[in-house]
Amino acid sequence: MKAIFQTLSFAILCSSCFLPNGSQSNPEVWKDNKENLQKIVDRVLLNPEKFEEGENLIPEDLDFSYDKTFDIRGNLKDKNDLKITFYTDRGLVDHYSAIIFTTQKGLIDQLDNNVKNGGNDFKLQSNWYAIND
Repeated sequence: MKAIFQTLSFAILCSSCFLPNGSQSNPEVWKDNKENLQKIVDRVLLNPEKFEEGENLIPEDLDFSYDKTFDIRGNLKDKNDLKITFYTDRGLVDHYSAIIFTTQKGLIDQLDNNVKNGGNDFKLQSNWYAIND
């Protein structure tokens, strides 16, 4: 029984590390969802008291077919310290893909460097990124 559990655990770990990423969070997803994602960010910036740090529901009048929630990190009262994550794929163990809006200077620098170094991350426009980790 222990051997079966170990084998299963190893298989799940390996599959999460080697599953093809980038298939969900790419510029085409952004193109198809840009308007609604921008509306959500605008609502957060204009009425931060209606949201909370952490997981929030996608507003019912807007559609994002990949997930029903989005994640806010940073300081809702400081428009220069926000990170809003819209997940497009939540992997089994440690993989995920997302579209991120951020105003955090340090994170912008980090994401810009990731884009410059190649790989599966994209800068979509100012403050917007598609990432695949």
